[in-house]
Amino acid sequence: MPLPLDQLRAALPLLRVTWPRVELAALRCFVESVEQRTASPRAGAIALRDPTDHVSGLLVYEAGVEWLEGAVLNVPLFTVVDLANSRQNVETLYDAACATARALGCGAIQIRLYTEQAGLAGRLRALGPFDRGDCLWARVTPQGIAANA
Repeated sequence: MPLPLDQLRAALPLLRVTWPRVELAALRCFVESVEQRTASPRAGAIALRDPTDHVSGLLVYEAGVEWLEGAVLNVPLFTVVDLANSRQNVETLYDAACATARALGCGAIQIRLYTEQAGLAGRLRALGPFDRGDCLWARVTPQGIAANA
């Protein structure tokens, strides 16, 4: 589902915590390019909001096919407010990615993280995803996350 421009604007402060120079135009162009590559609802963005209605997490996804895994939910942007190294927001956004993968019939999730997100990568690994190449991976079953080996 497309993320409205006002929600993109609301996500900008969150993104600037990790990437201080990011601009709204660049974010909008990125989200629109993902959405245009596949027909909705195979691509889109999910915003996590805190109790005060501020954006506290954002993921952009696109369902695709990877030659080793088959149907995969690619997540090129995954970021979340990380107050006091809390796992709650990370887990909530990760659960949303897993639910989206299951809904789209994907057997795996591939999450792209950047050097600036080393702490987030560690918290995600604690939830199950494993390193493979330059991404974190998790296998998904209709019942939930499969054991990753």
